Amino acid sequence: MPSSRRKALAPTWIFIPTAILVGLTTALVTAQEVATNTAPATNTAPATISTATTNTAPATVANGQNEQLAAEFVVQTDVFVQADSGSNQEDQRVSRHATYFLKDRIIDVAVGESGNAESAVILELVSGNITLLDSGRKKSCGLTYDELIQTVAAVTSRLDDKPPIVQFAANAKFKVDWNEESGKLGMIAEPMGYLIHTSRQPTKSAASLYRRFADMSARLNATQPGGLPPAARLAINRELGNHDAVPTRVERTRMDRKQKAYSTHQYRLNLDPAAIAVIQKVDSWSDEFESTDLVSYRLGK
Repeated sequence: MPSSRRKALAPTWIFIPTAILVGLTTALVTAQEVATNTAPATNTAPATISTATTNTAPATVANGQNEQLAAEFVVQTDVFVQADSGSNQEDQRVSRHATYFLKDRIIDVAVGESGNAESAVILELVSGNITLLDSGRKKSCGLTYDELIQTVAAVTSRLDDKPPIVQFAANAKFKVDWNEESGKLGMIAEPMGYLIHTSRQPTKSAASLYRRFADMSARLNATQPGGLPPAARLAINRELGNHDAVPTRVERTRMDRKQKAYSTHQYRLNLDPAAIAVIQKVDSWSDEFESTDLVSYRLGK
């Protein structure tokens, strides 16, 4: 049986110089303005999924698998754009992700229409190092969490003349409505509102681990061309953490487009052979792909 022990990460961890940050900021702010006017109203980073799921027994791994793959839990996330009422069209799924919360790291994998892994993000839980992997271009990018925060701060510092939705996403303030009985969380604001259906966390540490992943995801999303600043999603993550809850369905309405998007999260506690194979494939990417800087990675160079 192939070993499930992961290989050392290939990317070199390099401090991001100010010049690169300025270049990234200029490119992303320009792309953000274009995307705000043209892109569909969907989250580009993983969001939420249909109801959670799980027995409460401890996570286990198939016999013979490495202890590093002793998963806390796994989440499948699907993101949809809701069809117009009366249109006779089905809601459109725009992304699917499988996120593996392992003993020492979190691996988020974007799944294509064919069911194959297309890209991945690895967050090392101890060091905070992050690796981005793109299977299509065979490129990787490594950065520390501090570098991510610094990059997002640079990107979101030049938004005064940007559309209201972008400015709101950088300084989001919501009216919060939490219903303990139903487990529903309302995050209400003029340009953008959320209704989050939640569930009890599937393991003791799930809520804190999920928040750590979701915070990283929100910040990484802000570094993509067209990605919104992370403050709105960080506020949602904070509220979920306050109630030790994980999302099962998230519904988002953007008032500037009168369009709704939603996501569903499905949770399970065990790694099956197919999941282990995906994790091993992502680990092989870390060794094989050419390392590049964040600017080149995000702009597809």
